[in-house]
Amino acid sequence: DVEDGSGISLFVVTLDDSVKKTRIRLMDGRHAMNIALEGLQLPARALLGEAGNALSLMQAVVDEAIVALCAEAVGAMEYLYKATAAYTNTRKQFGQAIGKFQALQHRMVDMFMKTEQCRSLLIRAMCAVSDGSDDIPEAVSALKSMVGRYGRAVAEEAVQIHGGMGVTNEMNIGHYLKRLMMIDATFGNADYHRRRFCNSRYREQKLDLALAS
Repeated sequence: DVEDGSGISLFVVTLDDSVKKTRIRLMDGRHAMNIALEGLQLPARALLGEAGNALSLMQAVVDEAIVALCAEAVGAMEYLYKATAAYTNTRKQFGQAIGKFQALQHRMVDMFMKTEQCRSLLIRAMCAVSDGSDDIPEAVSALKSMVGRYGRAVAEEAVQIHGGMGVTNEMNIGHYLKRLMMIDATFGNADYHRRRFCNSRYREQKLDLALAS
C-alpha cells in the first residue's frame, strides 16, 4: 500500500545478467548508477527481514544517511565562509581590503549565521537518531530542508564575493557549490523535507480537525 507503506519488502540481489547497470557522472564529479531489473527471479531465501514490513528499516537507514550527508554539507559551508573571509582580507580595492566594507561584512555574517543554524539542527538530528527518539522524522527533515536552502545560499555568496574565479576548477569554491546542490537533491530536496516535516509535526492536529468536521 503506497499510503501506509505496507507491502514493501527487501531482497538480496546478485549482480548477474538480469541486472542492467548504466554508469552516470553527476554534476559534482561523483559517479552514480542507474539499475534496471529485467526478468529477475529470486528464491525465498533472498528475502531480507519480514515480508511486507521493510519500510521502517529502510527509512531508518535513509535518515542516518541524511544526517551523514548534512554533516558533510555543514563542513563544506564552514569552509566556504572561512575561505571567503580570508579572501576579503587579502583582496584590495580602493586602497584597502574589501573585507573592511560594511556591505560585505554583513553578507559574511549571514553566511556564518546560516552555517551555525545548520550546525545546531545537525546536532539535534544526531541526538534524535542516536537516542531513537520519536521525533526523528521531524529532526532529520528540519535539518535536510535547512541545509538544502542555506547550503546553496552560502555557496552562492562565496562564489559572488570571489568573482569569476570562484567557479574555476582551480578553486574549491565552485566545487563545493556543486556538491551542496547534489546533497540537496539526494534523498529528497529542501521542498520535499519541508512537506515531510509539516506532515509529521501537524499530523495529530490534522486528525483532530478531521474528526471535528
